[in-house]
Amino acid sequence: MTDEIFMSGKTPSQQEEQDYAVLLPCSPSSFYDFISGLLGKSQTISGHVQGFFEIDRDDIANIFQLLDQRISQQNEARLIQFSILIEYSDSTTVLINSIDDFYNYAEVRPRESIGFQLSWTYLIKFIDRNVPEKQTIEIDFRDSRKRYRPLEPIGGRFEESYVGFYYRIHHTARSWGVDLASLIEGHLQTARKAKISERLLWVSNNKGWIIFWTALVLFLVANAGLFHAIKSYERLQLATFNEHISNLANSDRVVDIVTYIAKQGLSGSVAIYMVSVILYMVVMALIIGVFCAIFESILYYEAKGALLLTTKSEEAYEQRQNAISGSWVNATLSMIGALTVGVASNYVFLWLTTHWV
Repeated sequence: MTDEIFMSGKTPSQQEEQDYAVLLPCSPSSFYDFISGLLGKSQTISGHVQGFFEIDRDDIANIFQLLDQRISQQNEARLIQFSILIEYSDSTTVLINSIDDFYNYAEVRPRESIGFQLSWTYLIKFIDRNVPEKQTIEIDFRDSRKRYRPLEPIGGRFEESYVGFYYRIHHTARSWGVDLASLIEGHLQTARKAKISERLLWVSNNKGWIIFWTALVLFLVANAGLFHAIKSYERLQLATFNEHISNLANSDRVVDIVTYIAKQGLSGSVAIYMVSVILYMVVMALIIGVFCAIFESILYYEAKGALLLTTKSEEAYEQRQNAISGSWVNATLSMIGALTVGVASNYVFLWLTTHWV
């Protein structure tokens, strides 16, 4: 052995390093297929389940168990990585790398959970394949609000507008991917629906037209009152004029009528009345504008799902349910208040123009 080392010109340490090697129990072609399955470009199936859902910790665990059991039963599979990214209302996230850690994780800070992203990475050996291949599954949930996303969105542009679940499957076996997509979509469609008011949602979606027609009604009420006030002022002035000329002799009537009309014009009563009309119209326009702004805020209703992973989330969800009945009361009171203000303004204007002008 020593002579062989000497003849080769290598030191003992160099010869020992050359003798060591890593042996893989597969042929070069199988090894090539295995690496191709890991690094090769897979196919993608994606979809979404639209809606407002009420999701808690057990629901997420059920999704994990359902997929893991189905995948393990159908083929020889090994879960390489699983992670849960939880997103909160304060633009922070928490990444958990196992289902057991997720069960035991309890958020201590008073913040509201608003979304999550589940991610599975499997090595699966299909029946018709010689080596295992990499498969990836992602399920994303959002409760309808814009969220801080430190990672790239899992599906591009479209899902930025969705509310509910979005899933994406990277696969190398088409039939397996289609079967799993059907399983995921069917299960997600059975999730509990969040408690929302469909009527309030309809009102909120059509609040522009509702405010327009309400403002138009208030405008017509204001103008009807203004027309009534103008006619009342006209009758009052005509009655005063008739009373004045009824006591005059015929010979003095023409001269006195001209004098009376001149005094009325010079006294500025007509000009004051016109200014009063303009001020009334400006005030009513301001009242209608303020009412429309208040009414818009009252009619606004954002339907939301619920991700009940923290105490703060549960409290916020309960508060939203209690606020639904209060929204109808506020909307009704604001409508009655606006009509009352409009009618009262008409009577105030009528009284002012008949007693002060």
